[in-house]
Amino acid sequence: MKKYLKFLGLFLVLSLSIMGQAGCPGCGGGSNTAAIVGQVVNALNNQPIEGATVSVQGTGLSARTDSQGQYQIKNVPTGQKTVIASKADYNSQSKTVNVVAGQTIILNFQLQPQTPLTGRIVFTSDRTGNYEIYMMNADGSNITRLTYTSANEESPRFSRDGSKIVFVRNGDIYVMNANGSNVTRLTYTSALEADPCFSPDGSKIVFTSNRTGNWELYIMNADGTNQTQLYSQGDAKCPCFSSDGVKILFQGLNWYAQWDIYTIDVSGSYLIRITNNPADDRRPCFSPDDTKIAFTSNRDGNNEIYIMNRNGSNQTRLTYDSEDDDYPCFSPDGTKIAFVRYGEIYVMNIDGSNQINITNNWANDRSPSWGP
Repeated sequence: MKKYLKFLGLFLVLSLSIMGQAGCPGCGGGSNTAAIVGQVVNALNNQPIEGATVSVQGTGLSARTDSQGQYQIKNVPTGQKTVIASKADYNSQSKTVNVVAGQTIILNFQLQPQTPLTGRIVFTSDRTGNYEIYMMNADGSNITRLTYTSANEESPRFSRDGSKIVFVRNGDIYVMNANGSNVTRLTYTSALEADPCFSPDGSKIVFTSNRTGNWELYIMNADGTNQTQLYSQGDAKCPCFSSDGVKILFQGLNWYAQWDIYTIDVSGSYLIRITNNPADDRRPCFSPDDTKIAFTSNRDGNNEIYIMNRNGSNQTRLTYDSEDDDYPCFSPDGTKIAFVRYGEIYVMNIDGSNQINITNNWANDRSPSWGP
């Protein structure tokens, strides 16, 4: 087998060197079409992948790889084409080629095995009428309802160790065990509270409240005591802690009535503006190692998911969909991002690839929080 693979690799290299990227004139499909051939292998060990699908986007043409990972697609129309190789449990790979009539193009793929989806995701859903809190495995299996009330429960967030969930019920903040037991009310005001989030050690909760008229940041002990205002320079929402518990990331309303992303110390000092965009940048979330921030922005029309470095550099769009994408949150290992699209919860790699719908439910599912 190894000798065969070495021979095949040498053959392909020699073919490319002789033919160039376009292949060899005259050995493709018909006079107005071409052929695409090649091999699909595992990126980790270079072993051939049998049963992978290789498709030419927008043409309806595809082929399956054989036991040696080889495929052949004939009668490919001319012009620039995107070719995609995919298989379950692997990350897909795409390549763009210029197809010239009468030629054979050699196109090889290396597919990276997917990282298994681990941990649990807590979220809210109106699948029973009002919004209740549910939990599921990160792959969408074993969905379990945690709350049973006539009220609306919103914004659930895991504690870092996954033992507790903080959430909002009818404008007040509650906490419960991860199995739904021991529900305890933490705030008792006539105002509305929202967006609670545990500190990494579970001793504090940061949240927003409109008790002064504007939506502002507050912090309290995990038992609801010592509620203290942190930020009063305008509306602020969707706070979350850095992994060291020193910084709080949030969205703040700027002078032009648009949302930007900021950080502030837990003492309420050292405000830093991270984004400065004429659009709305919202729902920021730190990666577990604090090096990245995922967020939602409408800077390109509708709401899409973006990622950037902690200091705001290298802002990169991850999703491209006609529907709004919202509520991003990182997996505990930082390799995936959960988000919401059209009332469904999706999971993707942090580069935006392999977007998978894990709820696939007729109801509205939102506000995912990914815990261990």
